[in-house]
Formats: sequence, C-alpha cells, structure tokens
Amino acid sequence: MRMQTIALNMLLAVLTVAVTMPAIATVLVSGAWVGATVEGQTSTGAYMVINSDHDVALIGAEAQIAGHAAIHERRMHGNMMMMMPVERLAVPAGHAVDLDEHNYHVMLDDLKHQVKPGEMVTIRLKFIDAKGGHEDVLVSAVVRELTAHEGHDEQMGHMHDGMGNE
Repeated sequence: MRMQTIALNMLLAVLTVAVTMPAIATVLVSGAWVGATVEGQTSTGAYMVINSDHDVALIGAEAQIAGHAAIHERRMHGNMMMMMPVERLAVPAGHAVDLDEHNYHVMLDDLKHQVKPGEMVTIRLKFIDAKGGHEDVLVSAVVRELTAHEGHDEQMGHMHDGMGNE
C-alpha cells in the first residue's frame, strides 16, 4: 500500500508540473530569402512565410550582417509608396503570414558588407505570445537576386518617427 501511495504522489507531482508549464508556441518559418545587394548598398529586405500553432506577434529581428533590423510595411502615403516601421506583426494561429516584397518584410539596415546571391544569412526573429512569453527563432535565409521590378519603385520613401528613427 505504501508503494502505491508513493507512486500516486509522484504521478500527481508530474501532472501538476505538466499542467503548470506554459505552452510554447511552435513558430515555423519557410521560404526565407534576402535580396542581394550591389557594392555600397546599405540596406536590403528579408522575406519569408511565418506560421504558428498559437497566436503570436513578431516584435523584432536581428542579423549579424546588419547594424539594425526592423519589421517594415510598404504602404501608399498619398501618391508615394512608403516603407514604415511596424512595432509588432500579428501571426494568428493556423494562418500563414507572408513577408514579401509587396507588403511586410524585415528591413536589414547598415549592412556590414555586400550580400551576394547564394550566401546564407542568419536572422533571429523575436516573437511574443498573448501571455507575454518570448520565443526567438533562428532563420537561415538564402541570398538571391531581386528581379527588375522588385524593390526598385521610383517613388519609394521611408517614414521616420520624428526622432531620427525609421
């Protein structure tokens, strides 16, 4: 009888720990790529598809090749296409969020060197869930050439926050 009580107490302890552990979202990133640059170019974009099994938000990014990385959105501002920083990008559970050259993307600024087709760039994406839990996801993105129409709008600008930040 004593062995059964010990076994039951151990089982209850394990179940209590399992129930109180926070659920960690599974964030999957696919199709990641970075636009190649030319000599002297100081910024480029990173593009990918993000999926999660829990509601999360992308709240930041880092890359060793860049002095600064941020989530950006392309949006019409009057008659000009502008890129504006976004503090958080919702990734609803079960819904793919595309970061592409037409809408949201990760902007890599202050590049430390030219990035050439075929190279691999590691990007750390930072997520937060509804309960405040943080998760970082490392992404390996291949560098590839931009086609003639991607990323070269004649009327492209950046919006600033008034404090010198984009």
